Amino acid sequence: MDPRTQPVGTRLADIEQLERAALRAQRAAQEASGTADAGADLITATVTGEGRLEALYLDARVYREYSPEQLADEIVDAATRAWNQARENAVEAYGKAWPDGPGLVDGDPAFGPVLGVLGSKSGRDRGSR
Repeated sequence: MDPRTQPVGTRLADIEQLERAALRAQRAAQEASGTADAGADLITATVTGEGRLEALYLDARVYREYSPEQLADEIVDAATRAWNQARENAVEAYGKAWPDGPGLVDGDPAFGPVLGVLGSKSGRDRGSR
């Protein structure tokens, strides 16, 4: 059905459904996290989907194994890899939170899911451009 000929109430319900899906997807992405090890598994960092360092574990042996400069480099490495994992997990959670599984359209986590749902409502295939 052409969305331009749908009753206003139906279109409003579709918009409200998209809003709820967007909020679910946003929460799912925010709740994602990533964890990575470095320094021969003596260092573990956990970063949230929003990029906040949530936890940092340093085994007592790191102080014997690494100079302060090396330790700093290993911590940065663990945090960077945890952040990369958190972003991947956030994008995956974001895509799964959308109804009917449009996920990411054209790889765009910000607008792709909305465009996918709108395209399916209008009967257009996003891949046919």
